[in-house]
Amino acid sequence: MLFYRHTRAAAYIRATLHRYWAFALALARSEGAAQRFYSISAQIRIERKTYYEILEQIQKHDLDVTPWTLWFLACLDRVFDGAEQTLASIMDKARFWGGIGILLSTSGNARS
Repeated sequence: MLFYRHTRAAAYIRATLHRYWAFALALARSEGAAQRFYSISAQIRIERKTYYEILEQIQKHDLDVTPWTLWFLACLDRVFDGAEQTLASIMDKARFWGGIGILLSTSGNARS
């Protein structure tokens, strides 16, 4: 009976996690962009220890996926924060080099 319960629990957890992955994929596709500037799978790889700890906790206890759901949403938030920081850095560099280009073109016009 314990094996059956464990097998049912694992199937339930897999089905629930599959729905969350489908949600993440739908979110990525809904942007309509050819390129994404974030990766949920890369963040999960970084946080894999916690990911597996939460999964183990769910399997060993009451099958409540709320802790995993909260972790997943917080993980997604960290992904977006990281993407925002990366894009801010890129924009800062673009403004810097754009300013250099204006200075060079202005100084070149002054010499002519």
